[in-house]
Amino acid sequence: MHVTVTVNRTFDFLLDYKRGRIEFLEKNIEENLLWDYLSGLIDSEGSINVVKDDYRAYVMLKIALSEKSVIDWLKEKIGGYKTSTRGGFQKMNDNYKTIYQLIISYDNAVNLLLKIRPRHREKLLKRTLILDNLNDLRRAHYLLKKLSQRLNDETQNYQLYLRQKYIERHGKPHPLDCRR
Repeated sequence: MHVTVTVNRTFDFLLDYKRGRIEFLEKNIEENLLWDYLSGLIDSEGSINVVKDDYRAYVMLKIALSEKSVIDWLKEKIGGYKTSTRGGFQKMNDNYKTIYQLIISYDNAVNLLLKIRPRHREKLLKRTLILDNLNDLRRAHYLLKKLSQRLNDETQNYQLYLRQKYIERHGKPHPLDCRR
């Protein structure tokens, strides 16, 4: 099967997005749109958590990308600190790409949570839970663990449901289930 798509010319600016991403962001992202852009990045490439040790609990946001220039641009705009690791899921031609992370924590993370509007269900639930428990982040940490377990259970139950539906329809397990 072959599919051809014609995109309206108003989307032409997106064609050069990857080549000059920082210039594109500087030109097209106004202050209020920065939070929407960050919301999308956190939805797709980020995490929202409460970190707890023996002495304290604090909010931490992470954004991980293979494009260092975007992480540098974000660090300049919103602060945080940058780390990098080699490996992860970005394997290219038997070599692992370097993954850059921007880590925002403590008050900066709380302020960012107040400005972004995630749409990903898990991130939206985490944001709401943390903001509702800002006065007791240890409780928020506990509730996040419970939320994570509940979401994992929902995912496993849905996968089981899909496997059962496949068997009902085809009379045999899915080929990927047979390789286990």
